[in-house]
Amino acid sequence: MLSISMSIGQQLFWLNSHGYAATDSDDAATFPTFGLFLERLGETKPNILLSYIDRFAKPLANFLPGILNGLVRSEKQVETLRHINHWIDNGEHLNDIAWYLRFSVPFDEAMLRRVFNKTIAKSRNASNSRQRDCKRILQRSRRRCESLKRSN
Repeated sequence: MLSISMSIGQQLFWLNSHGYAATDSDDAATFPTFGLFLERLGETKPNILLSYIDRFAKPLANFLPGILNGLVRSEKQVETLRHINHWIDNGEHLNDIAWYLRFSVPFDEAMLRRVFNKTIAKSRNASNSRQRDCKRILQRSRRRCESLKRSN
């Protein structure tokens, strides 16, 4: 079992290693011990995780809700909330932030509303982009059809 008393070097090794984090899984439930380790690490030694937070690889990002739980309970709460707000503003990690909010104490309804609204806006933008792409394809197809009709 991983221990919070590990040296910083050992902790960095675990954060960089692909042992737990790289295992193909849809959720952090596959390795609750590792998730708990990261949560406790965030709470007790937040500088370690904050130094990685902007460059998390996808496997480690699966543990982001627990990491945020720990970081928000640390002395680096303000800095952590700045990261969270930046991600919401940029439409990043929205699912992970929503998952974190399920267990946050106190519950931040305003932040959840922002996540919800950003998710809807992002979805609309993606949908509008797909609609524009479809219209362009349709216009090109029509022009090609007209060109073929004229050539016959």
